[in-house]
Amino acid sequence: MSRRLIIVVVEDHDLSRQALVTVLQHAGHQVIGVDCAEAIDDEGAQAPPDLLIVDLNLPGENGLSLTRRLRGAHPQLGVIMVTSQSSTADRIAGFQSGVDVYLNKPIDPDEILAAVDSLSRRLPGGDAASAASSALLDQSGLRLSGEVSTVQLTPDEALILRALAGAAGQRLENWQLIALLGKDPERYRKATLEVRMVRLRNKLHRVSARDACLIAVRGVGYQLGLTLRTS
Repeated sequence: MSRRLIIVVVEDHDLSRQALVTVLQHAGHQVIGVDCAEAIDDEGAQAPPDLLIVDLNLPGENGLSLTRRLRGAHPQLGVIMVTSQSSTADRIAGFQSGVDVYLNKPIDPDEILAAVDSLSRRLPGGDAASAASSALLDQSGLRLSGEVSTVQLTPDEALILRALAGAAGQRLENWQLIALLGKDPERYRKATLEVRMVRLRNKLHRVSARDACLIAVRGVGYQLGLTLRTS
């Protein structure tokens, strides 16, 4: 059985939504069912969901738009798209929007559980990920210590880490990082920022030996993937 996930099911057909919710709850997951994308903000889980199961054709905001929006806010969110019919173009658009798995209606309970189990192993905290990593930032000495070693940071690297740790979702957009460094976002080259962040990621990897310590959110910015303590 997959680990316990927070799952949001977005399905406008009442019977189909309740059936999915029931199957997933019986498997031990925390599940919330809503009938449209607009209801998520009102009735969503108190914690960010681990997994979104969404109908492609929804009233109001459709499944593709919702996927793009939620993946933008939560880059590591798992997404299963369910649909009664879809073209190759629809599927390509879905994968480009962040869909992980497509399933055709009617949904077989065993198939949805297998898909959820498969995704749970790549989600944060799943079988493919070990326990949450942490590091200690010595602000005066500009040293970062983790499970494996200690590295020396530059003042800018320490500044970036503190800002990421204090940001919502531990994520900052590229322009925010550039402004944090005292540069003009209109003139500062994105490639220069990428070089800085690669160097910082390498240091984080050296102290924690984890691959997802600093996550590049394509076209958006960067997200810190560990718990940062300061002294």
